[in-house]
Amino acid sequence: MLFAAANEPTVGNPTEMATLIAYYQTFVNAVRGVGGNNTNRWLVLQGGGDVSWLNSLPTDSTPNRLMVEYHCYTPFLFTQAQSDQSYGNMIYFWGPAYHYSGDPTRNATSPEEGDIDSGCQELTDQYVSKGIPVMVGEFQAAGKSVLSTNPTEAAWNSASAYYWNKYVLDSAHAHGLSPFYWSTPNSPFVYNTGAITDTQVVSVLTGGVAPPPPNGAPYAASGLTATNTGNGQITLSWTAGSGAKSYKLYRAAESGYESCIAPFATGITGTSYTDTGLNGGTTYYYQVVAANGSGPTGFSPEAYATTPGINPDPAQFNFETDPQDWFGGGGIISGVATSTTQHYAGNQSLAVNFNGTGAGSSSVSVGGVVVPAGKTITFHVWIPGGSQITTLQPYLQDYNWGWTSGWFGSLTANAWNTITLTVPSTAIAPFQSLGITFTTSAGWMGTAYIDSVSWPVSAPTAAPTGLGATGGSGVVNLNWTQSVSPGITGNNVYRSTTGSGGPYNLLANLAASTSYSDTAVAAGSTYYYGVTAVSSSGESAMSAYAGATTIPAAPTGLAANAGNAQVALSWTATTGASSYKVKRATVSGGPYTTIATGVTSPSYTNTSLTNGTTYYYVVSAVNGSGESANSAQVSATPSAPAGPAAPTSLAASSTVKKQIKLTWTQSTSPNITNNKIYRATRSGGPYTLVTTVSPTTSYNDTGLNSGTTYYYVVTAVNSSSLESPYSNQASVAAK
Repeated sequence: MLFAAANEPTVGNPTEMATLIAYYQTFVNAVRGVGGNNTNRWLVLQGGGDVSWLNSLPTDSTPNRLMVEYHCYTPFLFTQAQSDQSYGNMIYFWGPAYHYSGDPTRNATSPEEGDIDSGCQELTDQYVSKGIPVMVGEFQAAGKSVLSTNPTEAAWNSASAYYWNKYVLDSAHAHGLSPFYWSTPNSPFVYNTGAITDTQVVSVLTGGVAPPPPNGAPYAASGLTATNTGNGQITLSWTAGSGAKSYKLYRAAESGYESCIAPFATGITGTSYTDTGLNGGTTYYYQVVAANGSGPTGFSPEAYATTPGINPDPAQFNFETDPQDWFGGGGIISGVATSTTQHYAGNQSLAVNFNGTGAGSSSVSVGGVVVPAGKTITFHVWIPGGSQITTLQPYLQDYNWGWTSGWFGSLTANAWNTITLTVPSTAIAPFQSLGITFTTSAGWMGTAYIDSVSWPVSAPTAAPTGLGATGGSGVVNLNWTQSVSPGITGNNVYRSTTGSGGPYNLLANLAASTSYSDTAVAAGSTYYYGVTAVSSSGESAMSAYAGATTIPAAPTGLAANAGNAQVALSWTATTGASSYKVKRATVSGGPYTTIATGVTSPSYTNTSLTNGTTYYYVVSAVNGSGESANSAQVSATPSAPAGPAAPTSLAASSTVKKQIKLTWTQSTSPNITNNKIYRATRSGGPYTLVTTVSPTTSYNDTGLNSGTTYYYVVTAVNSSSLESPYSNQASVAAK
């Protein structure tokens, strides 16, 4: 069951986000405080403002049951607006392949697919990579009702909307997110009957393909994968798009930026490609586009892979692959592009091309950059000889458009000039813009270069070490050695229930600590743990894992069945037990003496007991973590089994010389297999066994001494070889 804490909260800055997080903590405490089955309650916390602001979650007494939510209606003027707005006109056509040349003012502008991919990647980096689930709680692109009288534009708009829905769905899945389509009454189905009213949207949401552009372009390629195959190369493969004759490949070093630049490979007729000559230590993002004689179709969601090795220029902006979203143009600057002509480090830089006919100022910049307050950003700018560039002005505009800039003159020609800008302590990231303004004193056509734009990054937080886990009764106790990094402010504990390889889910956010007790565990179960450290530099990698198994629960269902000098015990097998101990006492409640250890099955027979004595038993379960409590006590009293009833009415007579005839009534007990005849020469015995006969009621004793009186008793023997007591005694003198 999902419990949503808020719906589309308005958050304008990190301070407001802190207030929202405080409310979320109250929400978590309130829900958990009612008790009940909290493990079935997922608490959904919706972000607001910039994703980077929701960088911590409330503490939760129920582990692994917090989820983050975001909605996607980007761009709103396309997906939802049904009329022109004060801030912009409706967009009818989204995705470059779905732009309609007959009404270009209603086409979306770049980036389009890139906005979706980069947004999903940001959620993956911020949450999913740390074991925090993310749901895209709403997404939907609705058609434009205003186009009902324009069938041509309506067709292009409809195809574009289906493509948007499909693209968001696939991109979310590719980035490990859980998307939920926003249905409205009677669309795409009737709520009370289930009748489908929009089969196309249901199809794209359930694995079908989006319709291609109405101009005859092919269906989009799908299933793009990227695999590092060594030696500076990445191998790509994809599923063909129906109607495609060839494919184009796009590449960038940033998620979502591929479609903003020209394809690096075209005319591919197969469904695989190996990209070679790549830099080491670099993550490359790719997209594929199918095409035929009518033109290209939509983009596949991106795939990425990282090459091994070291990046030749580790700066945040190194331009080794592409312009990294930097742009410039207008005024004295005609545009930017990567170039190998000059490079401060690595192999490439960003060429800034000038075509000014007179003095002026223009800028190159990038948006969406996150630089911590107080950090100094360093830029390297090559000024060619003979240029008219007189000053460089690095600047930034923070999230709230707060302006900060520097000024540098006296530039050195034919050299790399180093300029810097310090981020104010009050600046809020991400920045609206980070860039450099170039000023020239006269018209000039030429090229300057920017390279290795960077700022100090604190050394990554080191992971804790020495993690140990010890299972107990209803608890796993963890201990570790704290990270050696300075300024540790907290530790995060992660847990897996499936194996040492994970997946690991966030279990607890702690203040800086070196121990934690996990009490949300089941008896006799195995858990795996990892711990990270948190500092101003961010969260460390996870420590080496440690696993532990909790002590089993006490056995249940113990039963005792008494026998002849023995007691047979049985009980219900206990989860997580490797063996059992059997304990016995002759007094109820003990003290108990252990009579058996290492018992591996849930049964045991205690032999060599004294019949008539009551014995009291308990059983405990054992595994590598220890011994459980004792089971409930049971008792039993062994006894010898009762023999059959004695024969009755024994009579003796002598009518034949030296013979005596015996008759009797047979034992009333079942299963009589024999009778035994005993004789004595005096009343009361002692008796001597004369013979054993098959079950009968008479016997002739012969060869006796005439005149001697003999005394007889008879017994019965059953199939268990148990003998009855003596019958009554009978006597007579032999004739």
